[in-house]
Amino acid sequence: MSTTALPVRAVLVDSQTLHSGSLAIEGGRVASRVGVPNQAPPWFAIPGLRNAHVHLDLSGVGFVRRADRGFAAWVLDLLRARGPFDPRTLERSAAIGARLALESGTTSV
Repeated sequence: MSTTALPVRAVLVDSQTLHSGSLAIEGGRVASRVGVPNQAPPWFAIPGLRNAHVHLDLSGVGFVRRADRGFAAWVLDLLRARGPFDPRTLERSAAIGARLALESGTTSV
């Protein structure tokens, strides 16, 4: 039977404390856990969150105030804030978005 190690982040509901660790999976079941506190019953694991609609190319832009002229005007303001199409800038922005997603528990976009 093969063992797979999965990285996890345990969050205690009654505090802001985060614990990083890993789970050992054998035969589709948790065989052991490392770095996850024992004092957090009931203990469970959930898969990473998924974001089905994301614009990683806009992650580096930051906040753009909603235009008083409607949605289309806001999108144009957002694209102006992003700047011209530049592959390096878009790659940096996507990297920012990917990092923020992972930090929030989102593992798939």
